[in-house]
Amino acid sequence: MFLFYQPKCEIDNVIVVNEELCKMMNFYRGEHHAALLHEFGHFYAYNEYGRGIIDNNVTLSETLADNFVFKLGMGKELISVLHKMRDSGFYTIDYCKNAINWRIDKLIERDKC
Repeated sequence: MFLFYQPKCEIDNVIVVNEELCKMMNFYRGEHHAALLHEFGHFYAYNEYGRGIIDNNVTLSETLADNFVFKLGMGKELISVLHKMRDSGFYTIDYCKNAINWRIDKLIERDKC
């Protein structure tokens, strides 16, 4: 899977790609791109709103990163990624219920507008 990471060193931000997890979830190219764009969305959110605000609000950070992908026209692909993440068995039931499903619902609502 993809991960936005802030190491404690000279590098400010890193995106890590776990190719094995992507293969396990059977992502196709568009889903790969949507997941990567989501991680770039975190960079956008930091630049737009400031690191202090984003670091203290995971929900806001995820929402802004999801919105970034949606604005670039890859909302359906991101919804597909989130479905695959939820159904993979890799994440806890609570995380799926409280985070992933919430994000899916928000993206579907936005797609209807």
